[in-house]
Amino acid sequence: MNAINPFLSRQFSSLLQDNVPPLFHMVAFTPLERSSRVHGRVRVWVVNTKRERSGEFSVDGRVSLRGKIGISVRVTDQSDVLKHRTGPHRFEMYLDGKRIFTSAKNFITGSETYQIATYYDRSLVRKKMGRFEKLYIESGNRLPFYNRLPEGAGLIGTANLEPGPHELTILTWDLSGNRSMLKIDLLTFEPSRR
Repeated sequence: MNAINPFLSRQFSSLLQDNVPPLFHMVAFTPLERSSRVHGRVRVWVVNTKRERSGEFSVDGRVSLRGKIGISVRVTDQSDVLKHRTGPHRFEMYLDGKRIFTSAKNFITGSETYQIATYYDRSLVRKKMGRFEKLYIESGNRLPFYNRLPEGAGLIGTANLEPGPHELTILTWDLSGNRSMLKIDLLTFEPSRR
């Protein structure tokens, strides 16, 4: 039996009035190799987002990266009538205008429900920082959210980029089509030769 997102049902979704775009709260940058660094450090770096206007968010300053980095975000969504907050339905992530990741929570097969923990950053959940949704696919993750993207999709590897400034754009939608956008300026460096 497959668990289907109940908000996809027309009978249910037609009852909900929703003009509220999702809210970006925080973004996390996780070094994934020994030589990876975020702002020169080996630990995950978490920063609050700043709302520019409705549906548009940013991060102060440039985020410096070296090596292989995973991005995760804490985002909530709320309809006009429900007080309960949920996660958004869909994500897309672009690096310099090129799409590198997409996901949509439409359904999950019964045999894959045990893997839902791979969708969230467990280290940040354990630190009681909330549920950060990973915008990359780790090895072994077979959840059906990723439109057949391969393992490793969404990872930022500075070895494949020109050193210097880059723009990261993360888009998210709720089921009513309300969209929010987070723009982040990156500064990348060549991986260390050590």
